[in-house]
Amino acid sequence: MSNINSDEQVHAMKLSVDVISTKDFTLSANILVKYSLALGSAQTHSFRSSQPTAVKAGKQATELAKNFASYEFGASKSQLYNILAGNENFMVSVCSTERGQGGGLVEKEIGTSQLSLKDLLSAPLSQTP
Repeated sequence: MSNINSDEQVHAMKLSVDVISTKDFTLSANILVKYSLALGSAQTHSFRSSQPTAVKAGKQATELAKNFASYEFGASKSQLYNILAGNENFMVSVCSTERGQGGGLVEKEIGTSQLSLKDLLSAPLSQTP
């Protein structure tokens, strides 16, 4: 019999983030998304789209390409709560890209989207085999 409380047993976890689409743009631009995600005291992951997506001004939705990332980490139930609560104000930056005078890409933040990862605590969990 184990002496470890089942709430403190470390489990293998996977958290996936996919920024799927955008809409209601007031300008046409080549955009990419960026964010940082802390999955424990020593694990901070930064994400940046691998390529910009052309978005046209208007109300139509535009599907964004290559914005999926999956992160594996270990956590007990209490550690998972702290990780999700620590990312309560998870912010995704939407940036436009254009060629600068030197020919390189220049990024400019044109918007943000904020969500609470703490809400995942009340979502149904699934266990993979």
